[in-house]
Amino acid sequence: VGQLARIDELLTRRKEIEAIYLAEMSSFEGIKPPYIGQDVDEVHFMVWMVHLGTRFTASARKQIVEDMAANFIETAPYCKPLHQQFHYQQLGWKRGQLPLAERIGDRALALPFHAQLDVDEIRFLVGPLKDAATNVGAGSVVGHEGVSHASWARRSMTGAAMDGGAATAADSTVATAGVGGGGAA
Repeated sequence: VGQLARIDELLTRRKEIEAIYLAEMSSFEGIKPPYIGQDVDEVHFMVWMVHLGTRFTASARKQIVEDMAANFIETAPYCKPLHQQFHYQQLGWKRGQLPLAERIGDRALALPFHAQLDVDEIRFLVGPLKDAATNVGAGSVVGHEGVSHASWARRSMTGAAMDGGAATAADSTVATAGVGGGGAA
């Protein structure tokens, strides 16, 4: 309830983060940003869910999640089709009955998304994603620049900020908060 007083500020900040993600992801072929329909004016994401292209498989997504974890970035498979969830399986639904939904679900991946992310942190998140997708043989990097992922991880783990000052709460949020966590929004 306390955040309702600053809802416009929070939503504006989330839109800024969305724009940064879109800009960073635009230099990569094979990973698509969240889908927004033509007639939709406004979407407020709870997680940043990307869709891996058709060249990716469920096992490739699993390898990407593992590669991201090796870089201290929590990602998660996302959007399990309804018929594969426990309740529907108890009703008799099985994998293979809705193959298109399964292929889409097998390629959905959630990345961290919260109000404390900044440009450098998003670059840190997207860089290893590009590397991991390329390593599994399904992605193609069009352009790759950003911060050193190893130095970012050390910064987050040791509390030593890049400018030599003290690390902020947001500095360690990327490496430790995981998907959708950490922020005030």
